[in-house]
Amino acid sequence: MGELIMEAFNNVIQRELAEEDAVRDEIKQRGTYWAASEIWKLRRQVASLRRATKERDEQ
Repeated sequence: MGELIMEAFNNVIQRELAEEDAVRDEIKQRGTYWAASEIWKLRRQVASLRRATKERDEQ
């Protein structure tokens, strides 16, 4: 059972590392200004979702 758990963790870590590499490659291709713009958009989306969730929870 312990081996299965370790294998699952290793798979998750490997997948996350692969995703990070893909992001780094995309930033290399598109540039840091593009990356900054994407981060800004994501922050606005998160803020909007948090506001909507808060409003829903308050009802």
